[in-house]
Amino acid sequence: MGYLLKHMENRAKLLLDIGVIALGFFGTVFVISAEWYYVYLKSLNQFLYFTFGVVLFYAISSISYGFWARIRWLLYLFSLGFLFLPILFHGGRWIHIGSISIQPYEFAKIAIVLFLASLLSERNNNKDSWRSIILTLLSLSFPIAILIMQPHFGACVILVCTAGVMLFLAGVKLRHLLITSLIALLVLGLLLPLKGYRIRRLHSAYGGNELAEGYQKRQALIAIGSGGPIGKGPIGSVMKFGYLPEAHSDFLFAIAAEESGLFFTFLFFFCPFILLLLSGFSISFSSPNPLASLIAGGLTSIIAIQALLNLSMVSVKFVPVIGIPLPFFAHGGSSLISSFIATGIIRNIALQKEAMTYQEKKSQ
Repeated sequence: MGYLLKHMENRAKLLLDIGVIALGFFGTVFVISAEWYYVYLKSLNQFLYFTFGVVLFYAISSISYGFWARIRWLLYLFSLGFLFLPILFHGGRWIHIGSISIQPYEFAKIAIVLFLASLLSERNNNKDSWRSIILTLLSLSFPIAILIMQPHFGACVILVCTAGVMLFLAGVKLRHLLITSLIALLVLGLLLPLKGYRIRRLHSAYGGNELAEGYQKRQALIAIGSGGPIGKGPIGSVMKFGYLPEAHSDFLFAIAAEESGLFFTFLFFFCPFILLLLSGFSISFSSPNPLASLIAGGLTSIIAIQALLNLSMVSVKFVPVIGIPLPFFAHGGSSLISSFIATGIIRNIALQKEAMTYQEKKSQ
């Protein structure tokens, strides 16, 4: 893997562009296909989100990643306030402004990754592992407390896992990281009983009533299985007509698999997603300094972890439903636009690396 990432270095930006645009486009097409029956022309708003996201992707990539590090405290405090707004007004995870709904977590997670990257890049983490771990846990404790209040347990899992990857990339001693990971998993496990529906979802994944809490998972598995090798075609899905709840949102992958089948799902989703991940980590490993490396690695990791959890939730029977959208493949603007912002920051790191390489060659 290291060999592959190293030799992708010169093409990482191009591959990132291809992966991001392809994911955004195909995700938008599948969202419209999944919800057209219910909202008709209103579903074309998803194309507006996609267009705005692409513009934002290239606009954000023109802003130096160092700028985000300089305003890290402002971003971090703003993200905490933004996360708390839904609780302050009406509870839940969303802010509703007229017909527009915004999920603060999707944007706050980027600010949190940028803050952690700045924090971890300022110290020698190999010699001071516990200090780095404690500062990271303290930084995460405030957003996680707010997310538990919303409640959004899945987001807590994503942030903790991403922080673990960033600590590893920062050079924290592996034995210290393993001890911390076990403690974090224990704490997250103790938080499960705080909401009864979490236990019911867990029970449904391990032999519970498939017509009650397990109904959504059962219908998703039927949709994926019925797609076969080549799918039913772009308008051929049966499950999207009310048989699969949240078909256009958290469970969009099931509809994509039903309509596209195994072959085209690999072509439309997995191929561009693999390009995104490989280019993102290649940019991280070839970055000119620890800050750039941690930002690229952290943002790539949070996209990868969220995708892994969603795909597991939708397609693996023994993984409970946790309400996490698939990056680039979900209804609405919050998840899609935040994914474009995150990858735009990664793209800027690649651009700056290219500029440095050009200057070095020019000076020789």
